[in-house]
Amino acid sequence: MKKFLILFFLLFLSISSYSQTQGDMNETSYKDYLKADKELNFVYKTILFRYAKNVEFIKALKESQRIWVNFRKAEINMKYPKSDGYGSSITMCVNSFAEDFTKQRTKYLKLWLKSQADNDMCGGSLRSYESD
Repeated sequence: MKKFLILFFLLFLSISSYSQTQGDMNETSYKDYLKADKELNFVYKTILFRYAKNVEFIKALKESQRIWVNFRKAEINMKYPKSDGYGSSITMCVNSFAEDFTKQRTKYLKLWLKSQADNDMCGGSLRSYESD
């Protein structure tokens, strides 16, 4: 009887253990992408605020970001062409790729939020907000 109870308990645990459906994984990956995109937007807006006096830089930043958003779309389309037959995991894959790509952009833009050495003659706009 004791063996039967142990076996029943183990069976119950295995049935009730958490498993994720593809839909759950798709939703999770989308939320992760949105979190990365939210951080990117925060960094972007912070740069806009800090560099507000540098009109030429702001104009260039906005153009760069617009182009980058289109580039991200093009990269996703290149990696996952619509004509190829993919299974149900394609949404998760696209979201993960977009999340990683977005995190790379965020990391790059964060350079404009760090203090840069004044003696870096190739620093360009990286240090302009501190001297305004």
